Amino acid sequence: MATQESKVLSAELQEDPEQIEKYDPEMRFRKLAGLAAKLVFVMTIILSIFHIYTAGFGVLQELRHRAFHLSFVLPLVFFVYSIKKGEAKGTKRLIFDVIYAITGSAFMTAIFRELLGLSVYTSAALAVGAFALIFYFKSREELPNRLT
Repeated sequence: MATQESKVLSAELQEDPEQIEKYDPEMRFRKLAGLAAKLVFVMTIILSIFHIYTAGFGVLQELRHRAFHLSFVLPLVFFVYSIKKGEAKGTKRLIFDVIYAITGSAFMTAIFRELLGLSVYTSAALAVGAFALIFYFKSREELPNRLT
């Protein structure tokens, strides 16, 4: 009896996902596809392997372990969960996206420069690459479908 009720309930919930998202905040996440889905998959695999390795062979120095963990977890959080429900439009949105990308690339470059001991030129290349990736993933919903 309980299994039939749960089947009926799950069928009703599947029919109206917007209703679920309205009342269940855990359902408010981005639906990833294309490059974003592949990147999230690769990042989660790398993070899982890192944690399995450190569980078996001992953790890195405390600061480096946290830096590596956060440099993977924070981008994953921003890829999967929306920042806010309503977004700014036009020039205001572009300015916010650029500021967001600059801040994110600065943090990422600082973390990896400390973690890996990168040179100035390598750090600059990482900063430019990180800026491009963060800007792309922040504004990918507004881009034409052929890019996502």
